[in-house]
Amino acid sequence: MPASPPPRFLEPLSINLKGVIVGSDESFDIAIIEDVKEKKSRNYRVGDKIEDAQLIKIFRNKIILIRSNGQQETLYVNQYDAELEQLLSPRNNWNTIIEKENDTQYKVDPELFVERVSNLAQFIDLLNITTVYQQGMSIGCRIGKMQPTSPGIMLGLMAGDIVQEINGMRTATAADRIEIYKRIVESNLGDIISVKLLRKNTPIILFYKLERLEPVVKNRDQEVSTVPSPEIQSSQKEEQPEQVITTAMPLNKAQKEEQRMFVRAEQNKMQPTINEFKKNDKRIMISQRPQRMSRNRLRDGFEQHDEFHG
Repeated sequence: MPASPPPRFLEPLSINLKGVIVGSDESFDIAIIEDVKEKKSRNYRVGDKIEDAQLIKIFRNKIILIRSNGQQETLYVNQYDAELEQLLSPRNNWNTIIEKENDTQYKVDPELFVERVSNLAQFIDLLNITTVYQQGMSIGCRIGKMQPTSPGIMLGLMAGDIVQEINGMRTATAADRIEIYKRIVESNLGDIISVKLLRKNTPIILFYKLERLEPVVKNRDQEVSTVPSPEIQSSQKEEQPEQVITTAMPLNKAQKEEQRMFVRAEQNKMQPTINEFKKNDKRIMISQRPQRMSRNRLRDGFEQHDEFHG
């Protein structure tokens, strides 16, 4: 019996996601979608048709559609959310960028790191950083709950850690952090960055050496690289097509339930006071653009993002 022909790839829909309205009842969630050709926007709910596609899920920052051939498309309210989700994808392995030597000493490849994290605001989101206040005074910044794929895990950080000093400079205010940021991006290969923090009231110092990381060589006859070979990469692409933009893999029941629970969790964990501190810190950091750095692209981020969830 002849094999069935592979599904025909469809060009992405000519639409933009302008905004979403989500609440406790998913049946009332709304996606505001613009037809690029007609320059007109209208509201859609789960189950509605858009050309040959059907809207199957509305999140607080994105929507998922299924095309007539089973192809899945994801649209984001803004590009920043798409980039952040890609950074947290399991496909983005940080082992080639961060190397642990022991519980307090790490190596970091600065050039590869800034290819993934291009600005300070993005790094704040990845570590879910908030300001810590004691008797109304800022005493540092707290690492929040992180995704298992966050670079913060690879850097030896834990949720609840309170970072007090970096290279001897206090982290209490936004101005302090901007100055730290400027010093770090001016660092050179071979420099060591020290981070003093409190972990469950116990002081700890972590050290990060900036070093270009090379593939690990086991012996002359066998080289072990953390980067998959072209053949393996090709196989992985076939088995796990990219889902951030378009993929031929429709959502199964378990994935749908996982996404539904994710939305519920996001809605339930809102903490207005902490979020307000976080937003204020970000606004201050972004508004004060650091001096131009000739060494890498980290300087660009301050002028690219005003808000982080459209």
